[in-house]
Amino acid sequence: MKKMQFLVFLLVCTAVLFVACGKQKKEEKPSVIKFGFGTSSTGTFAAVAQDQNRGAEYATAAINDAGGIKMPWGSVKIETLFRDDETKVDVAIRRFRELVEDGIVGFSGAVFNPVAGALNEENKLSNIVYLPGCVPALDSFRKGNPSDITYSLVFSPWTLGYTTVKVLSEQLNAKTFYYVSRSDSWGRTMRDGMLAAMKKYDIKMIGEREFNVGTVDWSAAINEANKLSPDVFVSCHYGGDSVSVMKQAYDAGIHKKSKLFNSWTSTVVGLALPNEVLREIHGLTFFYHNFEGYSNPQLENSTKDLIEGFTKKFNQPPDSYAAIAYMVYDLFKEAAEKAGSFDAKKIAAVLNSNSFNTMKGKGYFRESHEFIADHMLFYVRGKPASEMKDRFDVFKIIGSYGGEELVPSLKDLGY
Repeated sequence: MKKMQFLVFLLVCTAVLFVACGKQKKEEKPSVIKFGFGTSSTGTFAAVAQDQNRGAEYATAAINDAGGIKMPWGSVKIETLFRDDETKVDVAIRRFRELVEDGIVGFSGAVFNPVAGALNEENKLSNIVYLPGCVPALDSFRKGNPSDITYSLVFSPWTLGYTTVKVLSEQLNAKTFYYVSRSDSWGRTMRDGMLAAMKKYDIKMIGEREFNVGTVDWSAAINEANKLSPDVFVSCHYGGDSVSVMKQAYDAGIHKKSKLFNSWTSTVVGLALPNEVLREIHGLTFFYHNFEGYSNPQLENSTKDLIEGFTKKFNQPPDSYAAIAYMVYDLFKEAAEKAGSFDAKKIAAVLNSNSFNTMKGKGYFRESHEFIADHMLFYVRGKPASEMKDRFDVFKIIGSYGGEELVPSLKDLGY
């Protein structure tokens, strides 16, 4: 009996100690916080993920070198824990759970948007601020879907589709286009955005083909487009697939009668294209490092530290995904400082009720937790070799696009 009483006493003491330790941990005022960053360091998007990881690495160093995050109890340094999601949803969720166990207070990353969607669902079970580092799926913004503590600085593929049609009509005076889609939510959501824009702009999609990630032969679409002779040949594919389809389209001579347009491109794509192909490419990108010829002092000033510091550290300028990562850290820092806390709900309250001056101009999160800014996308054109200052100077900015027009209405999202 005495033995049993002792065991009960021991269990009670252990429980009290556990609660006390948990409470102590919750009320702790740290001098260092952990931030998780998981992305596809191996797989189809590895080259993009390298740029993304470097953006996170640079942002971490920039915050710490400037004295850290200014909290009521003093300055707090940030430590980033990097993980490889291998471009697999199950691996991404496992890595996220491991990082939560390691004590992270925030998380970002992902290149593959199905991973971002899955992590949003997983985040409903945690108390972690999640700021995706990629283009999330549209469903992530529908009413009831966003986690209370998930906020995206980047739009959905719908916005890329809508803006593509807007640019084709306004900048290229196109009346027809052919669409090389991707056989998943990325390509189909982009198509939905195109259809929405086609109701407003005088332009028609006269042909379409879907292809999987990793396709090698694009001849079915290229041959059909050659017969139809659209004003613009549009591809939604990214990374190595974007390079492949555009090279094959050029080799087939499509550029002689149709303009080539990539709905989502970046410097890493431009670097992989032969210059004779690159100079024929039009496209949309999140960020570009050379504003020459596009006069916007506000944007130049807001991106100067990133461009100069990143280039000095890595011997190359930041690309779109590095810029997204940098913005994530900058926003997290500002929101935490305004909240005076690293509690996810307190940070979310700040994100809900404030506007922010960013490298994309002034912006805010609307009810769907999607960031709306003045310069959400840049329209770029590939440069001929004679105009390139160095091998990274692959594009010229022609214009920028932003505002509520580029996203689905809140009503359409169920709000």
